[in-house]
Amino acid sequence: MKNIIKLLSLVFLAVFIYSCDLEEEIISDLSADQLQNVSDVEAVVAGAYANLANSRLFTGHFQSAIMARGDLVTTYPQASLDRILWDQFTFNEQSALSENAWNALFQVVGASNTAIQVAESTISEEETKNRLVGDARFVRALAYFHLVENYGDMPIITEVINTVDLADGLNGIVRSSVSQVYDEIIIPDLEFAKEWLSPTRASGNRAQATSGTAAGYLAYIHLIRGDDQKAYDEAKFVIDNRDEFGYALEADYQALFDATRVGNSPEPMFTVAVTSAVFTFPFQDDIMGPLTGIPAPGSEFRGWGQLAPSLPVYEFFIETDYRRDVSFQSEIIDGGGNLINFTDFSSIRPDVPNVPHIAKFRRFPGTVLRPVGRESDMDYIQLRYAEMLLIAAEASNRLNGGPNAEAYDFINQLRARARGADGTSRAEPADLTQGLSQAEFEDAVLTERIYELAFEGKRWYDIKRLDLGPEVFSPSGPFENRPDFNQNRYLLLIPASQLVFNDWDQNPR
Repeated sequence: MKNIIKLLSLVFLAVFIYSCDLEEEIISDLSADQLQNVSDVEAVVAGAYANLANSRLFTGHFQSAIMARGDLVTTYPQASLDRILWDQFTFNEQSALSENAWNALFQVVGASNTAIQVAESTISEEETKNRLVGDARFVRALAYFHLVENYGDMPIITEVINTVDLADGLNGIVRSSVSQVYDEIIIPDLEFAKEWLSPTRASGNRAQATSGTAAGYLAYIHLIRGDDQKAYDEAKFVIDNRDEFGYALEADYQALFDATRVGNSPEPMFTVAVTSAVFTFPFQDDIMGPLTGIPAPGSEFRGWGQLAPSLPVYEFFIETDYRRDVSFQSEIIDGGGNLINFTDFSSIRPDVPNVPHIAKFRRFPGTVLRPVGRESDMDYIQLRYAEMLLIAAEASNRLNGGPNAEAYDFINQLRARARGADGTSRAEPADLTQGLSQAEFEDAVLTERIYELAFEGKRWYDIKRLDLGPEVFSPSGPFENRPDFNQNRYLLLIPASQLVFNDWDQNPR
């Protein structure tokens, strides 16, 4: 059964979000005197979460563009020009993908600020108020995280803003440094959420944050910022309290990418949940399956084929690693019932590249209401327990000048699952054996992050936080050659519409 947030988002979308004729009020622009009780604030909070299930964000365009910026995925001729430009690092300030993502993320900020303001001004019971504020501050932190990591310095906005006209809503607000945004918004918001949110949600709902979710994001953010001690402490906190939070590694890795099973998995720590029963474009519009599916008429895995790995990415995976089977679509059954290997995909359509495609979002989408898998029931995992093991292992290795037994154990838990997650017993990937140097273990962890988190939107942030761009995009890089890569490529350009109304310097080109 789908979780509570989807029911709440149905109410929110029906009442507050844009309809086709754009006549409804926007929730983040409603005043405090229009929202006066707990149920009103809960609806606003639900709306902030529901804004994430948006094809302009995490169920389509922005998520796919972040994938394209990394080195595990490239674009093919079927892709939109804008997406190709992101892949080639030649996008400009006119990018529709970028402007839509910017606007959608600030709409999340706006809805969060509205919920905070109304909760603080209308709810007197401390625990209830702080729980709702914690939810809103978590969502705001998540939006700001993606803003600063992709656009750099950001205006800090804690008041209700006009999200109908963002150019007007942000007019005159200066951009604060990335460090300021982390120190004044993102980290305090997550720490507040960690303190006030409950350890679990009703019916195991993972599409709303818990205290464990907030701790997990703190671990990830401290890792990105290079604070290994805090990253380790937060990740270890989640690991040590996993029973209270209800977290564990999913026995079958495939279940994490199966719409009919992921909702009952103990591994997701936070998901963006969509449902085919609720659709008000672009909300609850799931296009990740179509974007990554094979453009093969008649195949159950058909899609648009805009994003796919290169062959070296597929070959990088250990052949017997179960995660390769789950992550890649290496064969399909065509409309005539014939089994086609990836080496012959072009026989179905000449413009289809002969490479394995991405299977994580297209193989088991649940109920779909439109062709090529659009409007599915998929829960897109944004953070999961496996990442806590990876973060703790990586941070511990640096803190201790090399790996200890605990760090090996964290990685080997993941490798053990990859050997037998489908009920079989495989020889590979074998456990890491002790004796690795600090540098060797770090390389092993980063490789494990590719195996474990491929196509989940994390690789680009790994490249950026470790300044791997010049290396991985060089002619000698392992997957994708972008020889003109330079430090300026780590940030997107500020959308042109914002520069018209704000006295901001454009990011370096």
